[in-house]
Amino acid sequence: MQSVNRIRFMQSIVKLNMTIMKLRFYSIIFIASLLFAGCGKSTLFEDKVVFDKGFWPRFDKIDFDVPISEKHKYDLMFNVCYTPHVEFDILPIHVIMTSPEGEERIREFNFRIKDRDGNFIGVPQDDGSFIFTKIIRQNISSQAPTSLHVNIECFYHKYEILGIKWAGVSLTKTQYVEKKKQ
Repeated sequence: MQSVNRIRFMQSIVKLNMTIMKLRFYSIIFIASLLFAGCGKSTLFEDKVVFDKGFWPRFDKIDFDVPISEKHKYDLMFNVCYTPHVEFDILPIHVIMTSPEGEERIREFNFRIKDRDGNFIGVPQDDGSFIFTKIIRQNISSQAPTSLHVNIECFYHKYEILGIKWAGVSLTKTQYVEKKKQ
């Protein structure tokens, strides 16, 4: 009789330990998910141009006026949504950023949207398309609230870039913090 009670007692202790271990595990997962959720970049501005016919005409430039405040540093992102009908691996674009004072920053980018094996790079969407995002300018700041005019032109060698659903820009707070020299 004592051995049966002892066995039941030991079983209850094992169950209790298992419950405590599960609670610890789920608590750690919960805390970690909260920490990682807080680390994401929050989008402060986003705008896009939708190409209704499913292609981006070669000489159609797209323009955006991006608001900038003086309190933070920002990253300007280029976003594009494309379908599997895209025929190329690299998307060449030409970006002109103009401040209200007239200062221009001109840069060309060649974004690889397929890897070397032909697999699409980007976040897959439910409709089979992909969203590709890359930083085109880091640590943007201003002395006073203003807006940055962004002009983007596709430099692909064919007239119609088939498979492009939309292209746009977004603004996020810079995650990188420069260390001040003392």
